[in-house]
Amino acid sequence: MSENNKHTLNMESWLIAIRPKTLFAALSPLILGNSLAFAHESFSFFIAITSVICALLLQIVVNLSNDYSDFIRGVDSPARLGPARACQSGLLTPKQVKIGVYISSSLAVLTGLILVSSGGWPIFFCGLLSLICAICYSSGPRPLADFALGEVTVFIFFGLVAVTGSYYLQTQQISLQSIVMACSIGLLNSAIMFVNNTRDIVTDNNAGKVTLAVKLGKEMCIPVYRSLLYAAIAITVTAFLLGVLPGWPVFLSGLCFIYARKLAEKFESAKGIEFNDILNKTALITFIFSLLFSAGYFLDIHLQV
Repeated sequence: MSENNKHTLNMESWLIAIRPKTLFAALSPLILGNSLAFAHESFSFFIAITSVICALLLQIVVNLSNDYSDFIRGVDSPARLGPARACQSGLLTPKQVKIGVYISSSLAVLTGLILVSSGGWPIFFCGLLSLICAICYSSGPRPLADFALGEVTVFIFFGLVAVTGSYYLQTQQISLQSIVMACSIGLLNSAIMFVNNTRDIVTDNNAGKVTLAVKLGKEMCIPVYRSLLYAAIAITVTAFLLGVLPGWPVFLSGLCFIYARKLAEKFESAKGIEFNDILNKTALITFIFSLLFSAGYFLDIHLQV
Protein backbone atom coordinates (compact mmCIF):
# COMPACT_ATOMS: atom_id res chain seq x y z
CA MET A 1 0.00 0.00 0.00
CA SER A 2 1.36 3.44 -0.98
CA GLU A 3 2.02 6.20 1.57
CA ASN A 4 -0.85 8.27 0.15
CA ASN A 5 -3.27 5.38 0.51
CA LYS A 6 -2.10 4.75 4.07
CA HIS A 7 -2.56 8.43 4.89
CA THR A 8 -6.06 8.47 3.37
CA LEU A 9 -7.06 5.31 5.22
CA ASN A 10 -5.75 6.73 8.49
CA MET A 11 -7.74 9.93 8.02
CA GLU A 12 -10.88 7.93 7.25
CA SER A 13 -10.27 5.82 10.36
CA TRP A 14 -10.11 8.91 12.57
CA LEU A 15 -13.25 10.32 10.96
CA ILE A 16 -15.04 7.08 11.80
CA ALA A 17 -13.83 7.38 15.40
CA ILE A 18 -14.78 11.07 15.67
CA ARG A 19 -18.28 10.48 14.13
CA PRO A 20 -18.81 13.82 12.35
CA LYS A 21 -22.60 13.39 12.09
CA THR A 22 -22.94 13.35 15.88
CA LEU A 23 -21.28 16.76 16.14
CA PHE A 24 -24.66 18.35 15.35
CA ALA A 25 -25.62 17.48 18.93
CA ALA A 26 -22.86 19.74 20.23
CA LEU A 27 -23.25 22.47 17.61
CA SER A 28 -27.02 23.02 17.84
CA PRO A 29 -27.23 24.28 21.46
CA LEU A 30 -24.29 26.64 20.88
CA ILE A 31 -26.08 28.11 17.87
CA LEU A 32 -29.13 28.76 20.05
CA GLY A 33 -27.25 30.20 23.00
CA ASN A 34 -25.23 32.60 20.88
CA SER A 35 -28.23 33.57 18.75
CA LEU A 36 -30.21 34.52 21.85
CA ALA A 37 -27.28 36.68 22.98
CA PHE A 38 -26.62 38.28 19.59
CA ALA A 39 -28.57 41.48 20.27
CA HIS A 40 -26.60 42.25 23.44
CA GLU A 41 -23.88 44.91 23.19
CA SER A 42 -21.42 42.57 24.86
CA PHE A 43 -21.74 39.90 22.13
CA SER A 44 -18.37 38.68 20.86
CA PHE A 45 -17.87 36.62 17.70
CA PHE A 46 -14.54 35.44 19.10
CA ILE A 47 -16.22 34.03 22.22
CA ALA A 48 -18.98 32.50 20.08
CA ILE A 49 -16.50 30.70 17.82
CA THR A 50 -14.34 29.60 20.76
CA SER A 51 -17.36 28.19 22.61
CA VAL A 52 -18.38 26.24 19.49
CA ILE A 53 -14.87 24.79 19.13
CA CYS A 54 -14.81 23.81 22.82
CA ALA A 55 -18.21 22.12 22.54
CA LEU A 56 -17.17 20.19 19.43
CA LEU A 57 -13.98 19.04 21.16
CA LEU A 58 -15.98 17.80 24.15
CA GLN A 59 -18.25 15.85 21.79
CA ILE A 60 -15.17 14.30 20.17
CA VAL A 61 -13.93 13.33 23.65
CA VAL A 62 -17.26 11.59 24.25
CA ASN A 63 -17.12 9.76 20.92
CA LEU A 64 -13.52 8.59 21.22
CA SER A 65 -13.97 7.55 24.83
CA ASN A 66 -17.10 5.61 23.89
CA ASP A 67 -15.34 3.91 20.98
CA TYR A 68 -12.49 2.82 23.24
CA SER A 69 -14.53 1.81 26.29
CA ASP A 70 -17.27 -0.09 24.46
CA PHE A 71 -14.63 -2.11 22.61
CA ILE A 72 -12.68 -2.91 25.78
CA ARG A 73 -15.87 -3.91 27.64
CA GLY A 74 -17.13 -6.05 24.75
CA VAL A 75 -20.20 -3.90 24.07
CA ASP A 76 -19.14 -3.33 20.45
CA SER A 77 -19.32 -6.96 19.35
CA PRO A 78 -19.54 -8.28 15.76
CA ALA A 79 -23.33 -8.37 16.27
CA ARG A 80 -23.47 -4.60 16.59
CA LEU A 81 -26.01 -2.96 14.25
CA GLY A 82 -24.74 0.61 14.31
CA PRO A 83 -22.16 2.29 12.04
CA ALA A 84 -18.62 0.96 12.15
CA ARG A 85 -16.48 1.78 15.16
CA ALA A 86 -12.74 2.35 14.79
CA CYS A 87 -11.59 -0.10 17.48
CA GLN A 88 -14.17 -2.75 16.67
CA SER A 89 -13.29 -2.63 12.96
CA GLY A 90 -9.56 -2.77 13.63
CA LEU A 91 -9.03 0.56 11.86
CA LEU A 92 -7.40 2.02 14.96
CA THR A 93 -5.89 0.31 17.97
CA PRO A 94 -7.35 0.97 21.43
CA LYS A 95 -4.06 2.68 22.32
CA GLN A 96 -4.39 5.09 19.39
CA VAL A 97 -7.97 5.97 20.32
CA LYS A 98 -6.97 6.43 23.96
CA ILE A 99 -4.26 8.87 22.85
CA GLY A 100 -6.94 10.63 20.81
CA VAL A 101 -8.99 11.04 24.00
CA TYR A 102 -6.00 12.65 25.74
CA ILE A 103 -5.32 15.02 22.84
CA SER A 104 -8.94 16.12 22.34
CA SER A 105 -9.36 16.53 26.12
CA SER A 106 -6.25 18.71 26.28
CA LEU A 107 -7.47 20.87 23.40
CA ALA A 108 -10.88 21.17 25.07
CA VAL A 109 -9.17 22.35 28.26
CA LEU A 110 -7.09 24.93 26.38
CA THR A 111 -10.10 26.43 24.60
CA GLY A 112 -12.06 26.17 27.84
CA LEU A 113 -9.45 28.30 29.63
CA ILE A 114 -10.08 31.07 27.10
CA LEU A 115 -13.77 30.91 27.94
CA VAL A 116 -13.04 30.88 31.67
CA SER A 117 -11.06 34.11 31.28
CA SER A 118 -14.25 35.65 29.92
CA GLY A 119 -16.93 33.95 32.02
CA GLY A 120 -15.12 33.36 35.29
CA TRP A 121 -15.66 30.63 37.87
CA PRO A 122 -19.18 29.59 36.77
CA ILE A 123 -17.78 28.68 33.35
CA PHE A 124 -14.80 26.94 34.94
CA PHE A 125 -17.00 24.63 37.00
CA CYS A 126 -19.38 23.98 34.09
CA GLY A 127 -16.46 23.14 31.82
CA LEU A 128 -14.76 20.91 34.36
CA LEU A 129 -17.96 19.00 35.07
CA SER A 130 -18.66 18.68 31.34
CA LEU A 131 -15.21 17.19 30.69
CA ILE A 132 -15.50 14.75 33.60
CA CYS A 133 -18.90 13.54 32.45
CA ALA A 134 -17.73 13.34 28.84
CA ILE A 135 -15.05 10.85 29.90
CA CYS A 136 -17.06 9.05 32.59
CA TYR A 137 -20.13 8.49 30.44
CA SER A 138 -18.77 5.21 29.08
CA SER A 139 -15.42 4.92 30.89
CA GLY A 140 -14.35 3.92 34.36
CA PRO A 141 -15.45 1.09 36.65
CA ARG A 142 -19.05 2.41 36.86
CA PRO A 143 -19.86 4.32 33.63
CA LEU A 144 -22.90 6.62 33.64
CA ALA A 145 -24.23 4.68 30.67
CA ASP A 146 -24.70 1.64 32.91
CA PHE A 147 -27.26 3.49 35.05
CA ALA A 148 -29.67 4.37 32.22
CA LEU A 149 -28.55 7.98 32.58
CA GLY A 150 -27.54 8.59 28.97
CA GLU A 151 -30.55 10.69 28.01
CA VAL A 152 -30.50 12.62 31.28
CA THR A 153 -26.80 13.38 30.86
CA VAL A 154 -27.37 14.59 27.32
CA PHE A 155 -30.30 16.77 28.42
CA ILE A 156 -28.17 18.41 31.10
CA PHE A 157 -24.92 18.96 29.21
CA PHE A 158 -26.10 19.24 25.60
CA GLY A 159 -29.14 21.24 26.61
CA LEU A 160 -29.13 23.12 29.90
CA VAL A 161 -25.38 23.68 30.28
CA ALA A 162 -24.60 24.28 26.59
CA VAL A 163 -27.33 26.84 25.87
CA THR A 164 -27.36 28.74 29.16
CA GLY A 165 -23.57 28.51 29.42
CA SER A 166 -22.96 29.99 25.96
CA TYR A 167 -25.58 32.67 26.65
CA TYR A 168 -23.95 33.50 30.00
CA LEU A 169 -20.55 33.80 28.35
CA GLN A 170 -21.89 36.58 26.14
CA THR A 171 -24.14 38.39 28.60
CA GLN A 172 -22.98 37.45 32.14
CA GLN A 173 -26.55 36.45 32.95
CA ILE A 174 -29.08 33.68 32.30
CA SER A 175 -32.44 34.55 30.74
CA LEU A 176 -35.74 32.71 30.81
CA GLN A 177 -35.51 32.45 27.03
CA SER A 178 -32.17 30.64 27.27
CA ILE A 179 -33.58 28.19 29.83
CA VAL A 180 -36.62 27.46 27.62
CA MET A 181 -34.48 26.80 24.55
CA ALA A 182 -32.02 24.77 26.62
CA CYS A 183 -34.85 22.43 27.60
CA SER A 184 -36.11 22.25 24.03
CA ILE A 185 -32.80 21.39 22.36
CA GLY A 186 -31.90 19.16 25.30
CA LEU A 187 -34.93 16.99 24.57
CA LEU A 188 -34.04 16.77 20.87
CA ASN A 189 -30.46 15.79 21.66
CA SER A 190 -31.76 13.22 24.14
CA ALA A 191 -33.86 11.79 21.30
CA ILE A 192 -30.65 11.20 19.33
CA MET A 193 -29.21 9.19 22.20
CA PHE A 194 -32.50 7.36 22.64
CA VAL A 195 -32.58 6.18 19.00
CA ASN A 196 -29.02 4.90 19.33
CA ASN A 197 -29.87 2.98 22.50
CA THR A 198 -33.12 1.59 21.10
CA ARG A 199 -31.25 0.17 18.12
CA ASP A 200 -28.72 -1.48 20.46
CA ILE A 201 -31.18 -2.96 22.96
CA VAL A 202 -30.20 -6.56 22.25
CA THR A 203 -26.42 -6.10 22.08
CA ASP A 204 -26.35 -3.74 25.07
CA ASN A 205 -28.44 -6.14 27.12
CA ASN A 206 -26.18 -9.05 26.22
CA ALA A 207 -23.13 -7.00 27.24
CA GLY A 208 -24.71 -5.98 30.54
CA LYS A 209 -25.04 -2.32 29.51
CA VAL A 210 -28.25 -1.01 31.07
CA THR A 211 -29.68 1.88 29.07
CA LEU A 212 -33.10 3.47 29.36
CA ALA A 213 -34.12 1.64 26.19
CA VAL A 214 -33.05 -1.70 27.69
CA LYS A 215 -35.15 -1.00 30.77
CA LEU A 216 -38.22 0.05 28.75
CA GLY A 217 -38.17 -2.48 25.92
CA LYS A 218 -38.89 -1.71 22.25
CA GLU A 219 -42.66 -1.23 22.59
CA MET A 220 -42.36 1.39 25.33
CA CYS A 221 -39.57 3.14 23.44
CA ILE A 222 -42.02 4.19 20.72
CA PRO A 223 -44.11 6.67 22.78
CA VAL A 224 -40.99 7.92 24.60
CA TYR A 225 -39.23 8.83 21.34
CA ARG A 226 -42.35 10.55 20.04
CA SER A 227 -42.71 12.46 23.31
CA LEU A 228 -39.12 13.70 23.20
CA LEU A 229 -39.61 15.15 19.72
CA TYR A 230 -43.05 16.64 20.30
CA ALA A 231 -42.26 18.04 23.75
CA ALA A 232 -39.27 19.94 22.36
CA ILE A 233 -41.55 21.84 19.99
CA ALA A 234 -44.42 22.12 22.48
CA ILE A 235 -42.13 23.90 24.95
CA THR A 236 -41.41 26.71 22.47
CA VAL A 237 -45.08 27.08 21.53
CA THR A 238 -46.06 27.28 25.21
CA ALA A 239 -43.32 29.85 25.82
CA PHE A 240 -44.70 31.94 22.95
CA LEU A 241 -48.24 31.80 24.33
CA LEU A 242 -46.88 32.93 27.71
CA GLY A 243 -45.03 35.81 26.09
CA VAL A 244 -41.55 34.45 26.76
CA LEU A 245 -40.53 33.89 23.12
CA PRO A 246 -41.34 36.00 20.03
CA GLY A 247 -43.46 34.57 17.24
CA TRP A 248 -41.10 34.30 14.28
CA PRO A 249 -38.53 31.90 15.80
CA VAL A 250 -41.30 29.73 17.25
CA PHE A 251 -43.15 29.62 13.92
CA LEU A 252 -40.09 28.75 11.83
CA SER A 253 -38.70 26.15 14.23
CA GLY A 254 -42.22 24.76 14.65
CA LEU A 255 -42.12 23.68 11.00
CA CYS A 256 -39.90 20.85 12.22
CA PHE A 257 -43.03 19.24 13.68
CA ILE A 258 -43.92 17.98 10.20
CA TYR A 259 -40.60 16.18 9.91
CA ALA A 260 -40.72 15.04 13.54
CA ARG A 261 -44.05 13.36 12.94
CA LYS A 262 -42.64 11.42 9.98
CA LEU A 263 -39.64 10.34 12.04
CA ALA A 264 -41.91 9.14 14.85
CA GLU A 265 -43.86 7.02 12.35
CA LYS A 266 -40.64 5.49 10.97
CA PHE A 267 -39.38 4.79 14.47
CA GLU A 268 -42.53 2.81 15.28
CA SER A 269 -41.91 0.24 12.56
CA ALA A 270 -38.10 0.37 12.40
CA LYS A 271 -35.97 -2.71 12.96
CA GLY A 272 -32.24 -3.37 13.16
CA ILE A 273 -30.08 -1.18 10.93
CA GLU A 274 -33.14 0.88 9.90
CA PHE A 275 -32.56 2.82 13.10
CA ASN A 276 -29.28 4.17 11.67
CA ASP A 277 -31.19 6.30 9.16
CA ILE A 278 -33.55 7.53 11.89
CA LEU A 279 -30.53 8.33 14.07
CA ASN A 280 -28.96 10.50 11.36
CA LYS A 281 -32.24 12.26 10.61
CA THR A 282 -32.91 12.93 14.30
CA ALA A 283 -29.51 14.62 14.53
CA LEU A 284 -30.37 16.56 11.37
CA ILE A 285 -33.73 17.77 12.67
CA THR A 286 -31.98 18.98 15.83
CA PHE A 287 -29.60 21.05 13.72
CA ILE A 288 -32.36 22.37 11.45
CA PHE A 289 -34.47 23.28 14.48
CA SER A 290 -31.64 25.41 15.91
CA LEU A 291 -31.01 27.10 12.54
CA LEU A 292 -34.68 27.89 11.93
CA PHE A 293 -35.15 29.24 15.44
CA SER A 294 -32.04 31.40 15.11
CA ALA A 295 -33.13 32.68 11.70
CA GLY A 296 -36.52 33.59 13.15
CA TYR A 297 -34.87 35.30 16.12
CA PHE A 298 -32.66 37.41 13.85
CA LEU A 299 -35.72 38.28 11.74
CA ASP A 300 -37.60 39.39 14.83
CA ILE A 301 -34.67 41.59 15.88
CA HIS A 302 -34.55 43.13 12.39
CA LEU A 303 -38.27 43.88 12.36
CA GLN A 304 -37.98 45.64 15.71
CA VAL A 305 -35.24 47.98 14.49
